[in-house]
Amino acid sequence: AGKGNNGGDGLVIARYLKKDALRVDVFLLGKKSELKNDAKKNLELAEKLGVNVLETEELPLLSEYDIIVDAIFGTGFRGEPG
Repeated sequence: AGKGNNGGDGLVIARYLKKDALRVDVFLLGKKSELKNDAKKNLELAEKLGVNVLETEELPLLSEYDIIVDAIFGTGFRGEPG
């Protein structure tokens, strides 16, 4: 998940999956303290439900997961992904 609105949307998806009693890990590309507005609120709600949110600078090996949701870049992205 990214730090913006798209990342916030990813945290909403994580909440719904967790409510269905699934194991959910969110890899946040950045620091939790950098989230604002709805993304921050959804982070707080996800963590209250027990969603594991890990701060990272690189995506880990994802082969152990059955479902992967890309919530990194949204429509407001500018520049080159890298």
